[in-house]
Amino acid sequence: SVVAPITTRSCCMVTPEAVGLLAKIIYWHDPMISGMLFATGLLLFLLAGVYDYSSITLIAYITLLNLLFRAAFYNGTAMLVDLNVLEKRTPLRFPEVFVTAEEVRAHAPTVAKAINTTLNAALRLVAGEASPLLLKWAAALYILALMSKALGTTGLLFLVFLCVFSIPKVYQLRKSKIDEALAVLINLGRQLFAQALAKGNKLSKKVSMTQATLKKQP
Repeated sequence: SVVAPITTRSCCMVTPEAVGLLAKIIYWHDPMISGMLFATGLLLFLLAGVYDYSSITLIAYITLLNLLFRAAFYNGTAMLVDLNVLEKRTPLRFPEVFVTAEEVRAHAPTVAKAINTTLNAALRLVAGEASPLLLKWAAALYILALMSKALGTTGLLFLVFLCVFSIPKVYQLRKSKIDEALAVLINLGRQLFAQALAKGNKLSKKVSMTQATLKKQP
């Protein structure tokens, strides 16, 4: 077999191939691979949640074993090729340039727009501007705080892990029924959100009127 060379496209953080591979894993297209990854995740949460292993310790050991395995494979296969035990393979190429200046310039407008939009939203959020974004963040943080208090950090991450490996597949199998239930919940949520936003706007107007009245008083 031939070892594929390292290219600019294969080294990108997010590529269509990477997204497709992730989709195959969470949708259980290959039950063996998804099952092995799921079992590995369960083992890690067992060690961290039940046997009180430090998360940093587990990450360090996993990274160390990964590096040792890759080093042994890379150098061991080269040695076996030299001994004519394995067929000669195309060696890996390690390019010095992964992203060209032209590629950076081509994506600069999109990146700048994303940065400006993010910073604008962050500044509005930090300033406390009454907006749907503020209510969404407040609700999300409140729910996160309650869940973390009830489950703990490890328990919350374990719940997220289970959801990643179960919800996409369940949704794929029960799409029509879930869509109907979600439509009802979304409509209800929009109604509650609109009511909360209206109350927030009224309160903001009352505060503004009160401040204006106080300024007019001698």
